[in-house]
Amino acid sequence: MTLGFTIRIVFEVLAVAALIVGFLYEDRVIAFEDRILEKFRSGRKDETSRRTAAPASASSKAAHRTTSAKDKASQVRAAQRHAQAAGQRRANEAERRAREAAYCRNQAAGMRARAAVEEKGRVPLKRVDDRRNRHVA
Repeated sequence: MTLGFTIRIVFEVLAVAALIVGFLYEDRVIAFEDRILEKFRSGRKDETSRRTAAPASASSKAAHRTTSAKDKASQVRAAQRHAQAAGQRRANEAERRAREAAYCRNQAAGMRARAAVEEKGRVPLKRVDDRRNRHVA
């Protein structure tokens, strides 16, 4: 066995172990991902203010790492808003599909009516556009 092959096997085993641990501790992994994203987002927004700010003491850093009940409640509310927005998007999509289906049904009914009139040899009546009082063919 070569050294490269051995290292590859070790990394594959570590990846499988990380996957299993991720399944077992899913909530903690999600919370960790959220913390990383929040640090990334706040870091990009406050990049200039951090350069000019005084260095933080060790106790303030430790206090910053702990998540308060207020922060947890805001995270729960944010998750609920996200779920509600997703549900609203699904409802809007279903409503749009229903309107489109109704439009297609109306178009098909109009085409069938025109075809029936033309089969009988009658001249279809002209519609009047009320906005301009013009005849529309």
